[in-house]
Amino acid sequence: NLLQPQNTTAGIADYILVAPLLDFVEGGIKCPAAPFVNPGDEITIKEAHEFHPDRAFAKLIGAPRLNQITAAATGDLGFKKLDVVLDFFIAGSYKELHEAVSKYMNVPLIVLAKDATCGIDMWYQIGCDCLQAYLDPSWASGLSSGEGRKAYNLKFSAPQESIRIY
Repeated sequence: NLLQPQNTTAGIADYILVAPLLDFVEGGIKCPAAPFVNPGDEITIKEAHEFHPDRAFAKLIGAPRLNQITAAATGDLGFKKLDVVLDFFIAGSYKELHEAVSKYMNVPLIVLAKDATCGIDMWYQIGCDCLQAYLDPSWASGLSSGEGRKAYNLKFSAPQESIRIY
């Protein structure tokens, strides 16, 4: 029923969960799977992800109220997908942050972002077993006059057939 809009409050939570592909057991990355019986089944991930022992999602805390997910069609007519992009800001300049960003670059990832409407417990998943998310970071110091942000803008993106709900 598309006549009654739902979950219309904007935004995602101020934190995300990130895990490299190698942290999952074989078959441990979950994606939408048949049977598709109910409306929404084709985009809903119903099983929990499975990790190697001592591995789990890393929780990244972002700058408040600056983060968002966007999706835009890409590709030739009749072959389009969505380019799903999570823009996530992490404030500061410290060695642990710079090191973590460098370790996530060029590594296939699975990323979860919680919807800002906390009570519905809806998560958006970027990346899956066959097309993972990748990180494209940028960092700026801001101006010494106080303008701008000393922060990373982390862009996680993956081509997907749809928005995926975990």
